[in-house]
Amino acid sequence: ALFFSPPPSRAEQTRAKYLVVIDPAHGGSDRGVELSDKECEKDIVLKIAVALQRELQIDRNVRVQLTRTSDVAMSIAERIKVIRVSGARMFISLHINAGFGKKATGYEVYFPGFKAAPSNKNGASEIVRDMAKNKHLNDSVALAQVIRRNLQNVFPRKDRDLRDAPMAILEGLSLPAVVVEIGFATNPEDKKTLIDENGRKMIAQALSKSIKEFLHLN
Repeated sequence: ALFFSPPPSRAEQTRAKYLVVIDPAHGGSDRGVELSDKECEKDIVLKIAVALQRELQIDRNVRVQLTRTSDVAMSIAERIKVIRVSGARMFISLHINAGFGKKATGYEVYFPGFKAAPSNKNGASEIVRDMAKNKHLNDSVALAQVIRRNLQNVFPRKDRDLRDAPMAILEGLSLPAVVVEIGFATNPEDKKTLIDENGRKMIAQALSKSIKEFLHLN
């Protein structure tokens, strides 16, 4: 007989060692890209985020907070506030790609753009801040690499590489943080995976595995 572990209780989740914030992009009147007459990016990424939350919270060391749990509009500033107030250990924003014709397929993982360090270092506190910033950037790259590897189980040989780019949602965050563009709404195969419940579960499992690997929980 199959045995399913019950989800952690609220008290157990409060004591969890790691807090991860997952951001389902868009929401409300901001629909994102359209996948069909009935489904769009804001709905699909929320479903993936909820599935990912379930997968991760099987481990009592992890607690997951979503920036939104329903179809509501949220500004980038509001999402960043959630991250900062939470004291999270990690942040992942979920999106769906589009464009470049029907042949474009696969996934992209973005990490914060590396900017030149300021030249006016006058004291130890500024040097320490720069060291901390570089550590968070390096951790973001390491997280992106793990996600990239595990998503290949869902999108074989469709990796579109890592992207070093400035993105508003990642600006100024002091923690490992990435944006994941999961598949192309404009590609028939990718779209089929994204609108299928089993396909979304596979994506959630790949992301969950990545997060646990990064946190050394596997």
